[in-house]
Amino acid sequence: MRPTRSIPSSPLRRLLGVILILPLALVALVAVPAGAETAAPSGGNDDISVTGFYAPGGTGCQGAGDAAHCLFWGVRIPDTVAPGRDMVLTLEADSQPGQWTWNCPSELGVAGAAALYTSDDPEGPIRRYGSSGLGLLSRIHNPYSRHGDYSASVYRISCSPEHLSLTYMVDFSDRPSGSYLDLSIGTLVRAPGDQARDYTLRPTLTTTEDATPHSPTATAAKEPASATHATVTTSEQAPPADAAKDAGRYTATIHNDSTTPLSGFTIAAASTEGPATLTRLSCDLTAFGGGVVTAQGPATSLEVPGGRAAIPGGQEATCQVDLSGVVGHNTISTSVTAQDGKIFSSLYQDDRSRGEASATIAQSAVTVRGPDATSSTPYVVVDYTVTLSNTTAVVGSTPSFSLTAKPPTGMKLEYAEPSDGTVWWLRDILWPDANGTIPVGMSSPLFGHSWHTVTLSAVYSVDDAAITPDGWRALGTCDPNDPSTGLRATIDVEDSGTIDAVSFPLCATVAQAAK
Repeated sequence: MRPTRSIPSSPLRRLLGVILILPLALVALVAVPAGAETAAPSGGNDDISVTGFYAPGGTGCQGAGDAAHCLFWGVRIPDTVAPGRDMVLTLEADSQPGQWTWNCPSELGVAGAAALYTSDDPEGPIRRYGSSGLGLLSRIHNPYSRHGDYSASVYRISCSPEHLSLTYMVDFSDRPSGSYLDLSIGTLVRAPGDQARDYTLRPTLTTTEDATPHSPTATAAKEPASATHATVTTSEQAPPADAAKDAGRYTATIHNDSTTPLSGFTIAAASTEGPATLTRLSCDLTAFGGGVVTAQGPATSLEVPGGRAAIPGGQEATCQVDLSGVVGHNTISTSVTAQDGKIFSSLYQDDRSRGEASATIAQSAVTVRGPDATSSTPYVVVDYTVTLSNTTAVVGSTPSFSLTAKPPTGMKLEYAEPSDGTVWWLRDILWPDANGTIPVGMSSPLFGHSWHTVTLSAVYSVDDAAITPDGWRALGTCDPNDPSTGLRATIDVEDSGTIDAVSFPLCATVAQAAK
């Protein structure tokens, strides 16, 4: 049995800029795997936590009327509730009319999202696995399933401004210990105003693991409009055209959510996961009374001062971060530290699979066979093996490749047959085109630290009468400096993003059949 991990808490102020479709307050709740701060869970319904988050930077969140995307309620379901099996959670919760109501696009849906943090590898690292909305039958599908399998789903939902009834299923079967599901449920805030206030939620939770109702109380604190608050978001940018393949670049935006100017601040970026290093952090603060401030790497962290810059309320500054060595899973934290010590940050993830290809020939020398029961003409068989591997933990893409034969006069590539044990979709005989090339389609996921091996048994026909004595002597040797020698072929691997394009010239000697 795997040891149970402590279930981390949720640092709600962190925002993940790479999730593009969610409002910022929602991103803060579901986008970032949490840090380990809470005590180890005891098991059962009491492990389910409910939290609240108020995002002051949203449209209308410090104003009047009905303001959406300001107040969200989060529910976290750790796998300790149902380790190694599926479970169903039912949530019943009233709103507080006059303060806030549920944000219901329809009776069968509520604004918000579900996010599952787990791995397909039972011993693998916990990462954001997938997300979905919170409408009827909204599901978090297994990313690489060919059959529409899913691991989490809304089973039943009934939404009105005054009451939400939500039944949600999550399956922790064959998942690593420490997996969890986050629900972030949206509301409409009534006339929030610009002063501090608290919002509360007291839902009733039951599960198929424990029918005893669990009624935690969650509070979301709204600070006054004048309080220091900033939102940091990130977005991927293309590095220069001549940059190395492992280079990366992203833009970080610091938005002042407060009515008070943001001054006396520092901006920093730091690698928190993976081998990536920071090569440059540059922020243009000229519009706010400062200048262009830059820090150069390479380093695991860089920091620049705001100097005399003061960002007015509702405005934003932009920084650019350049990276190198981006291979595998990488996470970069970008933060702004205000004069009063408050820190606001966002996580940027750059995940890149990398791998390698190899090609070998099983026989360095072959002898002409036949005619026999398999062929009416003389022939030789050469086995070519191509191995395509992923050297990172990031799921990548398997490249297609081709076999191009370069036989001398008197020999011809007739076909190639995939051997037993080759990938499942290659079962039929493969025929060459007019140029003697056999394309091999390999469009499929290449999972982390995995490989595909393809062996093709290529059959060449032999016309003895067309091969001269000098031709046979040339076939009897593979001279690397003389391309006219031996039976030659080339394996050309295409660029898949995971594996670079590469060519492998291969050669086998051919001997006449014994007479």
